[in-house]
Amino acid sequence: MCRQEWHILAPRVRKVHRLTMDNRKVHGTSSPTEFLFNNKNSWNAWSKLAIPAAPRRARAPRALSRRARRPCSLSGLESLPSELLASIIEDSALEKRDLVALALASTTLWAHVLSHVEKECSLAKPPMAGVELACTGTYLVDLPELFAKDDLAKSSVEFQQSRYMCEARTINFAALSAYEAVEETIEEAWRFEWKMHAEFLEEFPVRLAKTLKTGFLGRCDAFRGHGAGSLWVLRNLTTREFVRCRARKGPSGVRGYVDCGVEVRVDDVLLLRICWTAVGVGGDWEGLGIYRGKWAGHCFDIVPRERLEGVEGWRDCTEEVVEQAKEVAENMRPLGMASITPSRRKRKAEA
Repeated sequence: MCRQEWHILAPRVRKVHRLTMDNRKVHGTSSPTEFLFNNKNSWNAWSKLAIPAAPRRARAPRALSRRARRPCSLSGLESLPSELLASIIEDSALEKRDLVALALASTTLWAHVLSHVEKECSLAKPPMAGVELACTGTYLVDLPELFAKDDLAKSSVEFQQSRYMCEARTINFAALSAYEAVEETIEEAWRFEWKMHAEFLEEFPVRLAKTLKTGFLGRCDAFRGHGAGSLWVLRNLTTREFVRCRARKGPSGVRGYVDCGVEVRVDDVLLLRICWTAVGVGGDWEGLGIYRGKWAGHCFDIVPRERLEGVEGWRDCTEEVVEQAKEVAENMRPLGMASITPSRRKRKAEA
């Protein structure tokens, strides 16, 4: 029997994300167990679900502001009114690489470009927020309930029923061929362009280069206005349940950890609950009980905690999810797989 392949599907928007540790691989995927509790591997659920905070008022970094006060003549472009400059910068004919180069060429244009970056990132909708999701294995024999409801998944693809596969598996394979891959987010695109200009920063004073990097990347960051360590919630919009999360950067772009005493990521929470495949012979050989996920096919997003303050009808299921994570991790330990470690905050408290 061939190795089971895993993909995160969003039939309503016809998007697919291959669950793989190496995005450069053309064929094959990884198993959910290779991602669970493993900080080296992330499918970056945060960037796909987190709804950005509102943009702040743009301002030039202090290091540039001091430099800008030196007497100098402005170019014709720099002398234009702010409204006209903003209109030029927002022109779709300009690529991101052009704008990054423009920002590094002028203290005046720096603030305007940063304002544009933050605005664009804030208005961008996460590619998988608010739509039905499931991490499907290719051995599946039926669809998650909400994928099957009103023929959501079936109507999203064209297929001919195979004589050798059940309808659910046929639909799944058709989706893998027809759906578009989840594109990089606006934030990821800006970060990439900044990285491409890193060589130019070598000619800047070290402190100034560091200030520029911090200022630019901070404007295209999903933590905007909240800061690392602030409280967010992963919301299950279908069941009106939520999991408390801390916005914190980590290895490989990991963005969120459950607000508890152990290292459980948002990536882990979802994989524990949205995987879907057959659990017959060989379907759950590890005995983890995660392959008929109770949240498979549900809708999710990630928002700052204050969005739920004073709102009734939501249930905090953080402890329930953490208990499930601990149980699964305990079953993974004898198999030599990654396991849960104490949270950074707990390690500091015990030190």
